[in-house]
Amino acid sequence: MRLLVCCCVVSGAASLVLELVWVRLLGLVFGATHLAIATVLATFMGGLALGSRVGGPRADRMSRPALGYAGCELGIGLCALAVPGLIGALPGLVAPFEGSPLGLGLARFVGAALVLLVPTTLMGATLPFLVRALVPAGQEGRAPARLGLLYGANTAGAVVGSFAAGFGLLGAIGVAATNRVAAVTDLVLFLVVCLAAWRAGGRPAAAVASPPSAPEPAVPLPPRATVLVTVLVSGAIAMALEVLWSRALAIVLGSSIYSFSIILVAYLVGLSAGAAIAARLLAGNRAPATPLAWALALGAFGALVASIELDRMPAAFLTLLEGSASRPESVLRSQTLLALALLLPPTLPMGAVLPFAARALSPRPGAVGADVGRLYGWNTLGAIAGSIAGGFLLPLVGLERGLHACVAAGLVLSVVVFARAPERTRGDRIRLCACIAGLGVVALAMAPRWDLVRFSYGLFRVSIARDLLARKKAWPIPELLYYEDGVATTVSVERWGKTVAIKNNGKVDASNDADMPTQITVGLLPLLVHGPAERVALVGYGSGVTAGAILEGPVGHLDVIELEPRVVEAASRFFDGENHRPLADPRTRLHLDDGRGFLQRGGPAYDVIVSQPSNPWITGVSNLFTREYFEIVRRRLAPGGLFCQWAQLYELHPIRIKAILAAVRAVFPHAYVLAAESLSTDVLLVASDRPFELDRARIAAMMAEPRARAEALRGGLRSADDVLAMLLLGPEDLEAFTAGAPENTDDNAFVELGAPLDLYGWDRTTRVLARIYGDRWPYGRLERAVGGLGQGPERREALVSIARALLDHGRLREAERALERARKVAGAEARLAAVSALVDLLRGRDAPALPLDELEPARVPEGLGEKRAAEIAAEYATVERLARRGAWKEAVELMDGWPADVGRASGPDLALLYAWASWQMVEPEDAVDALAPFDPPRRPEVLYVLGRARFDAGHYRKSIESLERYLRARGR
Repeated sequence: MRLLVCCCVVSGAASLVLELVWVRLLGLVFGATHLAIATVLATFMGGLALGSRVGGPRADRMSRPALGYAGCELGIGLCALAVPGLIGALPGLVAPFEGSPLGLGLARFVGAALVLLVPTTLMGATLPFLVRALVPAGQEGRAPARLGLLYGANTAGAVVGSFAAGFGLLGAIGVAATNRVAAVTDLVLFLVVCLAAWRAGGRPAAAVASPPSAPEPAVPLPPRATVLVTVLVSGAIAMALEVLWSRALAIVLGSSIYSFSIILVAYLVGLSAGAAIAARLLAGNRAPATPLAWALALGAFGALVASIELDRMPAAFLTLLEGSASRPESVLRSQTLLALALLLPPTLPMGAVLPFAARALSPRPGAVGADVGRLYGWNTLGAIAGSIAGGFLLPLVGLERGLHACVAAGLVLSVVVFARAPERTRGDRIRLCACIAGLGVVALAMAPRWDLVRFSYGLFRVSIARDLLARKKAWPIPELLYYEDGVATTVSVERWGKTVAIKNNGKVDASNDADMPTQITVGLLPLLVHGPAERVALVGYGSGVTAGAILEGPVGHLDVIELEPRVVEAASRFFDGENHRPLADPRTRLHLDDGRGFLQRGGPAYDVIVSQPSNPWITGVSNLFTREYFEIVRRRLAPGGLFCQWAQLYELHPIRIKAILAAVRAVFPHAYVLAAESLSTDVLLVASDRPFELDRARIAAMMAEPRARAEALRGGLRSADDVLAMLLLGPEDLEAFTAGAPENTDDNAFVELGAPLDLYGWDRTTRVLARIYGDRWPYGRLERAVGGLGQGPERREALVSIARALLDHGRLREAERALERARKVAGAEARLAAVSALVDLLRGRDAPALPLDELEPARVPEGLGEKRAAEIAAEYATVERLARRGAWKEAVELMDGWPADVGRASGPDLALLYAWASWQMVEPEDAVDALAPFDPPRRPEVLYVLGRARFDAGHYRKSIESLERYLRARGR
């Protein structure tokens, strides 16, 4: 028996790994729509139900059912080795039906069934074979306990499998190798069981499992139909709750692969422990219906408590995070504790339902396998219904009401079982039913509604959580304008002052404030570089700003592909003032579909494809950053067409950035990387299958069109030179920059598995921005990337203009290079001299000195008293001496100790002294704050310090304006 129980554990682990791998592979083929995923899951679980129903009677007819189980493991292992290849052939199967949604849905179902039916049927048959192997003839009374033991063991194995796949195998060896490991595991199980059977000799395995015992006395049983309906409905409730909890906790914990793995592990731990406890409680139980009814009731009330507590989970996570370091393992540990605390109370009794139901069914002599198979099959059929209901009815009822509906269904089911419990008197049944029903109605009626703002705050982004902890104040609460649970994601819209932001599962994906330059530029940039485009595709609608920006250029037709309808609804209601109402444009066609699946299915070629997915640490979204996705995009581009994609820099380790760029370079030999704006944490990848330049003349001609120019100005682009100044990497740079980095692929999931850990250890990734935008960045040389500069004086003027734009974007070294090239071309000198003077100032050449002898001393208001006034006067003299020695830190510390009234009374000279000292201490923001109230200034040196401090603070455009004013004030 111990051997078979151990095999059951290992089999559960291997089966769960295979399920995760196969669902992942089929999702890549069919797309990430919930319809496609539900199709895959339905066929998977349908095979389990069929296997349990068919395998049960066959187990009863075998004298050695353990060998039947071994045969199932052999078949599973062999099929698993073939499944990836079969999945790869499916696109050709469904291709003829792509014009019809109904035909495509049926083709997907048939395709998935053809691939999964045999292995999943064999998986479903393993449990009846194992139960029959452990329950000899004449000892049918032990079947419920044995079922509980095996069900718990199998579920415990599933816990191990989900943990191993999510946290180990996929990242270490990739998807294909993980599939092979699980398949080989099944083959090893076959050999182990066969070897054990051979060593046992000719004795039937069932006879070895347990000695015969006296038949148990008869106990009153509920009707078999009641038990089967109970396991059917309870299976539906359990699976619906799993779907709803996964969606809800994704908002709390984030939508990464680790969050989903944690949720699955916590759920399975509860089911496994509940089944194990039930197996022990079944010994000597004389009232089988009563514990089944209590398990249903406790599971329902536990689910209600979990529902009530869900919106408090972000605050609980913040509390756990406060006492831990910003390390990925600490964050994952905190998230696991939260998931277990929330899910164990309801899942423990839910795990006991199937063993208790088996006791209430009381398997018949000679039909143990058949009855167990029937029970498990009905439970699995219910799970299919629950998964579909939990996924597709969600937009109709929402997460909170969906959870309450499951609670109500569980309580009703408990009442039904209590009412049909034959071991209790009629009075007992009435009292119990009234008690459960009354408590349920009161509890559901009094359950507090969620605080949706706190629930969707997005604290899984540790940077936000740490910022709240640093504030030591109450959470800043935005105004909630919109909140809807869609099929794919929960969409909310919040207002913070004048800023309106749209969120998916608690993650801000677009706004009308800081995100505007990126949203506009990602749509407009490829058109500026490419020129007029007849057909354009946009993957991801977001706020609609990118779609509107595309339509402001010369575009004949735009296909917009968006997975979640609620995103479109929210954007149309709250962002029409920013997005030009793109869906009202007759050139636009909206497709509610998965972007990758839409492009993969084929169709007309596009001149430009724009992709603006959310962050790559999000499971599902990560599939839009792999080499295979870029290959799909390349196949849909017309020859010479352009592909443009957004990618993040923030909260992402440099190796992950390089892996994405390496994947792009492997598919598109000609690619550029540009910043979305100065010092932006977003970059734009522009790529093609043909060589192309950033042609200044073409970009300028495109921006000469009034609508395109107005839209470019909204995105912070004043001229073609601003576009060129954002270059970070050219085609020649990509090879050097990505050297040694792995390509991000569907198989290795390098970014999907690594990026969440970067998110959790966010403070370790901030160095990348300083390097990319630093003066020592060795890439992005414009002379190798830019064309359309003309010849002679025209070329000289273009290079000087580019140098000036580079200064506006903080690219000081590239500006110097452009000026060096300009000096080699004949032409006018005045503009070159003016820009060169700016470079000299920024390099510290020809810089003015602090006019200490001309500054008025600090003025002390009368209200401070004579003694304090004398102290400040003496300290000012000390500050002057410190400034002459360059002891800026000590000077600032003295001035910081003065009352604020001193600064207000003293005027611009003291502000200049303080700002100069702060700037020298590399505190540029303090310098800017000190001088901003005194602009326009009395002294030119104020403009100089403002310019230098603003440049150091990253305010490049304002910096150059201040320095130009300084030069004019000096008569230059």
